[in-house]
Amino acid sequence: MSGSEDLVVRVLTGTRSGAEAGLPANGRATIGHEYWHDVVIREDATRGCALELNLGDDGVARLTVLEGSAVLLGSTLQAGDTAVLPPFVPVTIGGVAVAFGSAESDRWAEAGAIAGSRAPAEADPDAPASLAASWRDATKGRLGRSLRPKAIIGVVVLVALLLLVGPAIEALQIGGGPAERTERAITAAGYGAVKVREAQDGTLLLSGYVATDADRQRIRGLVEAKAMRATLAIETGEENARGVADVARVNGVEARARSIRAGVVELTTAPLTPEVRGKVTALIRRDVPSLRRLIYKDDPSMDRESEIKTIADATKRVSSVVAGDPAYIITADGARYFPGAVMPSGHRLVAIQEQTVVLERNGRQIRLKF
Repeated sequence: MSGSEDLVVRVLTGTRSGAEAGLPANGRATIGHEYWHDVVIREDATRGCALELNLGDDGVARLTVLEGSAVLLGSTLQAGDTAVLPPFVPVTIGGVAVAFGSAESDRWAEAGAIAGSRAPAEADPDAPASLAASWRDATKGRLGRSLRPKAIIGVVVLVALLLLVGPAIEALQIGGGPAERTERAITAAGYGAVKVREAQDGTLLLSGYVATDADRQRIRGLVEAKAMRATLAIETGEENARGVADVARVNGVEARARSIRAGVVELTTAPLTPEVRGKVTALIRRDVPSLRRLIYKDDPSMDRESEIKTIADATKRVSSVVAGDPAYIITADGARYFPGAVMPSGHRLVAIQEQTVVLERNGRQIRLKF
């Protein structure tokens, strides 16, 4: 056998028969339905199936069934089974037979003939998946006669599936490390603004923007489904909008916020004076560093200064002021409000000074005597 750079995985049966892709230079590849595999077979029957191929120095591959099952020369291999797979010996996943070998070899016709033939009648479907037993049982009939003696030095198990029901250009997706394959899968799921890179310790670092928290959680699920270690630094539009609205409210401005696009948030408030708007904008930019542009929208209906005449009007509870350092307001149900807190009425408690409580909302202060 030649080096791994000369080896290919080729589809032997199905509508994509003849499609092939080179093996990675390190001789190791995973094969399955999902986009993050080295070899991708987007066929309904391959859902939940995955294999790993490790090429040895002797040109024989060790196969491991990662998920689902595969059929090799009449024997079924289940998840966790391993075996040795010589070149040009077909393995079937979801009805698609594939084999690996040198791209220029004349033995592909032989591999195709094996893939297209029926399993030997003598083969026991319940035979053990041990390497030697699988090879002996599978080669008792005409299969043994059709194979060259050179190919019968090993034993069998599996390697992979390469039939795609999508465009021919996507029939095989090979190449790239974990970061590239993960980014490809995330892009295929509709999140093209998310980028992936690999840290020195192998952890995947995901960054970018998505519209909702649910989108970010879905991406987390895509990564965790394959037990990949990852750190997500993905900005969401909902998160940005919440942060902007919270900063405004904490500083005494009743507000609603919504994300327009990455880094851009629209903030709806009562009409504010230039001084108040400038102050709020500075605070928001300080506390929401991912914000690039803030768009204000005035809503006169929010300019409804409540008839706050007592402290109870602000807390919506029977309340009293407790003197001290610091002084605070306490309600009948035990809630305490210290200077800086936002009251249930939407007012911010600015200070408690001698016999006066100072509240603020939308840039205007109210002083209540107690």
